[in-house]
Amino acid sequence: MGIDQTKLYNYDKSFREEKRQTSFLSKIFGVSEETGTKKPYRLIKDILDLKKTEKGFDVIYKEKAISYVVKSSEVRDKIYRKLSFLVNLSK
Repeated sequence: MGIDQTKLYNYDKSFREEKRQTSFLSKIFGVSEETGTKKPYRLIKDILDLKKTEKGFDVIYKEKAISYVVKSSEVRDKIYRKLSFLVNLSK
């Protein structure tokens, strides 16, 4: 996960670590060759709501909700504060 002022970036960590070749099926389903995900980023302005959970947080986008799991509550709180600030800034 990466965050800048306008986007929330997503990539499959194992995909990058293994530097595997994109398979034929991955190309059919639209998986990015660089990130290993179908959608490498989402816009901050498309976030409708944020909710903390026990193991992470949920981000509700215009098109769908995604749950993110983090290693600790400190990391969760830091990311949550940053995203909340950026969501409020974008509106």
